[in-house]
Amino acid sequence: MLRWLGTCSARIVCTLLLVLPFGASPLLSQQSGTVTGGLNGTVADSTGAVVAGATIRVVGPQGTHTLTTDAQGHYALNGLIPGFYDATVEKPGFKKLKSTHNEVVVSVSSLLNFKLPVGNAEETVEVTAQAVGIDTESTAIDANLTDTFYNSVPMARSVSAIFYAAPGVAGGQVAGTPNQAGPGSSNPSIGGSTGLENLYVVDGVTITDQAYGSLGTFNVNHGSLGTGINLAFIKEVDIKTYGFEPQYGKAQGGIVQMVTKSGSNSYHGALGAYLGPGSWYADRKQFYQFGYIQTTPSATDSSPHYDLAAEFGGYIPHFRDKIFFFGAFNPSLDQNINKADPFFPYAPIVNHGTFCV
Repeated sequence: MLRWLGTCSARIVCTLLLVLPFGASPLLSQQSGTVTGGLNGTVADSTGAVVAGATIRVVGPQGTHTLTTDAQGHYALNGLIPGFYDATVEKPGFKKLKSTHNEVVVSVSSLLNFKLPVGNAEETVEVTAQAVGIDTESTAIDANLTDTFYNSVPMARSVSAIFYAAPGVAGGQVAGTPNQAGPGSSNPSIGGSTGLENLYVVDGVTITDQAYGSLGTFNVNHGSLGTGINLAFIKEVDIKTYGFEPQYGKAQGGIVQMVTKSGSNSYHGALGAYLGPGSWYADRKQFYQFGYIQTTPSATDSSPHYDLAAEFGGYIPHFRDKIFFFGAFNPSLDQNINKADPFFPYAPIVNHGTFCV
């Protein structure tokens, strides 16, 4: 799997995992860790009797998996990257049953049961989206927020904005006085903890600031400085608020696990633009209009935001089902147009901003 990640420091991080014959076992075991999910369930006939020896073929973004039900009619398939999968069940004496558009999320083995109707095996019965993402073996209270979700609801164009859609997540401590650096909105309170008591993981790698416990780099004077991971790269965010598994630690609050997008057996891409010009802001009442003199910090007149996103993924020719790539470019520009007291000497409108790639 070839994955390209652009960061806020205009750095390109390239990770290439080649599954070679002499190194297949360690790499495959690594891929089936905390950044994958699975499907499991039971195959039965119309009377509810289990069907042993049924062949199940699961087709997903990165290939096809074939397995057979055991004597209890049960099957389990793990190590699947997050995404949508089609599953087909066949057994002589029964009609072929096909279930499409079943979503697999990270750290969860979704339940997908089949009930085969008796009939000609040449006939196919198709159903849509039967998989239920409930993990009965985990005590964790978590929320799986996929790109399908965050692309369907209005939210800010930042990774941390997704966190607040999960239950048990609230705004953390903010600056109490002017020019004070608090944890900021990028470090929410999860499960009643402070904003600097969470653990942040991207594709199995911890990105928590080891000194302060924030999301990405944190500076005592300027607060959170960002993660270097843009929203265009995020496939899914899994937020564990209570009772998370023992393999997670170093957190009094919650566990925030992010999974980046991957290539697949089909070429796919997307283009997007998100604009919030300052001219769209409503007029704001300023402090000087109420008789106050304010010099520092200056009042905010507007905060324009411009965001472009381009992404493309697929597979390497002649290496279908084996080597995949994904790349994205997500530059953004944030501005703060501040206005000081016009009656105070040398108080012009100040326009400053940050550009992030």
